[in-house]
Amino acid sequence: HATVLKVGDEVVASHLGVCNRDSVSVGLITHSPFHAGNSPGKLLLLMLAEELSREGYKYFDLTPGGEYKERFGDAQDIAHVLYVYFSGFTARRQRFQFGVRNSVKAVVQAGRIDPGDLWRGLRASFRRLANLRPKRLPEAAGRLIGGFLWCKREYRVYRYPAAKARDLPDDLVFHRDSVRDLLGYEAPAGDGAEEREFFRTGLNRLEEGAHVYTLCEGGKLLHAGWLWERRSNFRPDGYRVQLPPNSAWLDDGYTNPRASGRRLDVLSISKRMRDASFVDGTEWLFIGVRADNHPLREGLEKIGLQHYASLFTSVRLGFKRRWTVTVPRPANGPG
Repeated sequence: HATVLKVGDEVVASHLGVCNRDSVSVGLITHSPFHAGNSPGKLLLLMLAEELSREGYKYFDLTPGGEYKERFGDAQDIAHVLYVYFSGFTARRQRFQFGVRNSVKAVVQAGRIDPGDLWRGLRASFRRLANLRPKRLPEAAGRLIGGFLWCKREYRVYRYPAAKARDLPDDLVFHRDSVRDLLGYEAPAGDGAEEREFFRTGLNRLEEGAHVYTLCEGGKLLHAGWLWERRSNFRPDGYRVQLPPNSAWLDDGYTNPRASGRRLDVLSISKRMRDASFVDGTEWLFIGVRADNHPLREGLEKIGLQHYASLFTSVRLGFKRRWTVTVPRPANGPG
């Protein structure tokens, strides 16, 4: 049973479910990230329930999982699972695994941790370990131990007046909000899980209202940079940066290693800043970069961006400390 929800000629949500006599079960639901603020997927399900009734179906099986299903559903069926073991050892092992799983679930719920984020983080760590070559294990172990014993990182925030950004060059054609371009991302060593994670993160940002600027060649993604046309705060590298009113935020994005030396990051930032400057009411443009990215920092400073603040992270024997240093402004300069 297939349905789509359209706004004009644009498909904003779709559903593909399974028919079973007098019922239809929820199956594959999709929605456009550009309309996520209006919950088109949930709206489609509500409208679909009415349509199924008109078509003569008695039940719309929402299937387990999902908080919204608790609100939509008007009845529940309780299912029981019977486990049969043929040895005491197998039963004890399974009981132990269930206990560990329930304990982890309790910790996650108590800490208000998103299970999806936790699982994705663990999976990414396991992938990095699996992709390490044996001869690089000592180096990786050294970095891990060093990062636990002692390390210091700096994240720099730059700003630029929007009024001046209108005169920035626009020399290269970037696509704006092209989901197809994001699919051209290639992970190192062809890691499909990392590619899916990159795409998932990109869709989440589009749902938050961000815009992505991309450049592809031969179907391969060479660059992707993000712009939030209006943000009051941002959380780079675990911090919370409070921005002045009427500010736009950019990040340094992703550049394919094969495109290094082409200054795509700087050209993209120039394009994004120029576009953001034409948004009504925008006064300041902010961008955050890692301090060890010296080529990008030099490119930003050549454009004329000013060092606004530095966000520091220090680790000593596993204890993490964060602090912010705001760069002093000239007494007769802008605030």
